[in-house]
Amino acid sequence: MGGNIFEGTSRLPNFMYWIIKYILYLNLSAMCEIVFLWNIYKPSHGDVDVLFMPKDPAFDIRGYIISEFNLEPTEITKEDPNNPEFSFVFKFGKHKYQIDMIDCSVNGIVMPHFYYSFGGQNIVSSILSKFNLHLGSQGFFVRKNVGGVDKVYILSKDPVAICVFLNLDYYKWVNFKTIQDIIDWIKSIRIGSVSLFRPDIFRKFLDGSKLNSQQEKMMKRPVFNTFIKSLETAAAEHDPYEDLSDVALEYFGMTTQFQKDVDDDREKKQLAMAIKGKYNLGMLKQFGLKGADLPKFDTAFKKSIGLAAECDFQDWVLKTDAAEIIAKIAEVVQTFSK
Repeated sequence: MGGNIFEGTSRLPNFMYWIIKYILYLNLSAMCEIVFLWNIYKPSHGDVDVLFMPKDPAFDIRGYIISEFNLEPTEITKEDPNNPEFSFVFKFGKHKYQIDMIDCSVNGIVMPHFYYSFGGQNIVSSILSKFNLHLGSQGFFVRKNVGGVDKVYILSKDPVAICVFLNLDYYKWVNFKTIQDIIDWIKSIRIGSVSLFRPDIFRKFLDGSKLNSQQEKMMKRPVFNTFIKSLETAAAEHDPYEDLSDVALEYFGMTTQFQKDVDDDREKKQLAMAIKGKYNLGMLKQFGLKGADLPKFDTAFKKSIGLAAECDFQDWVLKTDAAEIIAKIAEVVQTFSK
């Protein structure tokens, strides 16, 4: 989330950062699984990031925090059912500090901890997206077009397996000590013998282009800012980015599932075309039906043959001769018209 959400909060000196983590753990660990994000050593911190997963799904952690830490309405961010994150003010004597809470009930704690710790994975994510590969708190995934719709395939939620595929040393990640360690780690990213690190991906940050608010926010983060400064001032043009999603699907054993989805979609469309060729609302117009009468007749027709369930009706259409279907429509129209 980043610090400075609340007015009057201060950066946490390193010793206070650890004291508050200990207090939060004592207060919350009985009700939630609690994990703190990892960071390289810093003399001070803008906030404390807490990953949590309630042991009881009915546990109201916001209500508990408001009561336990005696919060005013302005000292906790508004509840948003579409946002798993919220922040609140931790008061310690005369000082106020920001705490960021991230609910991991949906994806578990392992991947969010890997993705958000140290502040370098947003750079990895930016690199991967150019090759139609994606990394997020939900895992490592690809998007593939199935029947005109993008379908997400989660390939792994195991940080070690993801690192092996991307040639990133997981044990170096565990032992980051400096920002330079993080940058060197990121630049080693590759699949097989193909390096994915290309400075031109970040050209917009190097050539003086106007940045949007999110990009400006990224530039204020120490890891990202140092990373950008480590690149050449003018990133050279490069060959088009290769779509490596099929490589990833095969590596993680998901090619068969993807092909099955493609085949199922093709069969579904072929089935729909076959049914539409023998029965559709448009052909009912030749019997004088129009407007609101069309869906009403469709329902009446299906009931007349005792097949209200859509799957049973489709099976009947496929097995029945087209002339017989038209004759049946003409028969039901007579009753429907009356």
